[in-house]
Amino acid sequence: MSKRIAFFTRKPILGFHYSIENTLNEVRAGLLKTGKWEIDWIEMPFFSKGFLRRIKLMFFAWFHRHEINHIIGDIYFVAFFIPGKSLIITIHDVLFLYPKKGLSWLVLWFFWIYLPVKKAKTIIAISNHTKNEIVRVTGCNPLKIIVIPCLISSHFKFFPKKFNKNCPVILHVGTAWNKNLDNHIKALKGISCQFNIVGLLTEIQKKDLFHAGIRYQNFAQLS
Repeated sequence: MSKRIAFFTRKPILGFHYSIENTLNEVRAGLLKTGKWEIDWIEMPFFSKGFLRRIKLMFFAWFHRHEINHIIGDIYFVAFFIPGKSLIITIHDVLFLYPKKGLSWLVLWFFWIYLPVKKAKTIIAISNHTKNEIVRVTGCNPLKIIVIPCLISSHFKFFPKKFNKNCPVILHVGTAWNKNLDNHIKALKGISCQFNIVGLLTEIQKKDLFHAGIRYQNFAQLS
């Protein structure tokens, strides 16, 4: 007899959120092929913004809970009312804590990391680094955390291509503060290359690219 599992996911921002959704869609497809699971993909009815909306999302998750409940990315706080014995959480990183300070940091730490990690029966981390960070910021038992690296999507196909040593193409994905574009620009200064950047550039980043003399192309809101 198959078991029911609920995958709780954020409401994605169009043209911005892709990675978690695409990865877990492939995981879901793999689970369904086994014939051992009934899976409900439960997307949040609205964006995770504001105190009252997040309270409503907590109740929404409670009303839609299943035999097994798996929370995936950005909305860990909805674990508040879900029974811990049925709860699994996948954590990609804890970087969202870093730029916060004071009360903002404390609220994020408690509702997005500490409480969900404390409640969950199992935590899935995508790397040993993320596992160590979770242990560091929560003090949880490391045996509770299973490391499962992100899969490589079936959309990616290998094909041989001659490497251009004189002017290689360098790909950088993401322009948010945690994507380290500023240091990437510094590292490429004086190197002959074609720098392809995915994500909206700020005016400061454009100026840094200009002053570094880097030839680049910018792409945004790609599928």
